[in-house]
Amino acid sequence: MPGSSGGGGARRRDVTNPRVSGQSGSTTAATSGQPPRFDDNGSSDSVQSQFEKEKKKSRIDLGVLFWLFLAIFVTHYFDVVDAVLYDPRVDRDRLFFAEVLILFSIVVTGYAIIVVEVMLGKDYLKHSPWAVPLATVTSLIGWVMFWMCMWPVWGFVSFLIIPSLFMGLLLGITLIPL
Repeated sequence: MPGSSGGGGARRRDVTNPRVSGQSGSTTAATSGQPPRFDDNGSSDSVQSQFEKEKKKSRIDLGVLFWLFLAIFVTHYFDVVDAVLYDPRVDRDRLFFAEVLILFSIVVTGYAIIVVEVMLGKDYLKHSPWAVPLATVTSLIGWVMFWMCMWPVWGFVSFLIIPSLFMGLLLGITLIPL
């Protein structure tokens, strides 16, 4: 019988288990670069277990919580809202332009991810290759201008405050369910 092993009784080959199916080595199909092998029912243990792991994986981890709580702490401790809105040392024109640039980069990123990836189902790197460089350049210019606006208020500490606020905002957005 073609699927039987050499000695004892006739045993059906299990093609999802590399050790039983006669493949040498301890690598599975997922780690060897080969597509997963399917059994007669059309299912694969490795694909199902990988899907279940992804399904169980939470979007909240320690890194997200750290940046989120750090942003909340920095906002409260340094009175960021009061400094941005009411401090006379802040250059309001430059601050407005920095906010427009950062908002523009968020809109471009949202277009690439939400409209192109989710709604159209296309790869945004192929469909709109201009989106990533444009969002990167506008956000970098916006953050440098934001640092320049807030320098008179916080000085060297602004190099710690602004990235923590940015990371808290960025990772806080990932917690919004889609």
